[in-house]
Amino acid sequence: MIRAHVISTRQFNYNDEDRVQILGSDLLKGHSKEDIEAYISEHLSEYDEV
Repeated sequence: MIRAHVISTRQFNYNDEDRVQILGSDLLKGHSKEDIEAYISEHLSEYDEV
């Protein structure tokens, strides 16, 4: 799938579903969608400071 993103000043511009798919295919392979979404919620706020 190809996705177009609007140009913005945000350093990380991932669609929510893309984040789940990216982590599910690599770092959190084998984890449930709910586990991946919880991981994103816990760790995404760290990137607000970047």
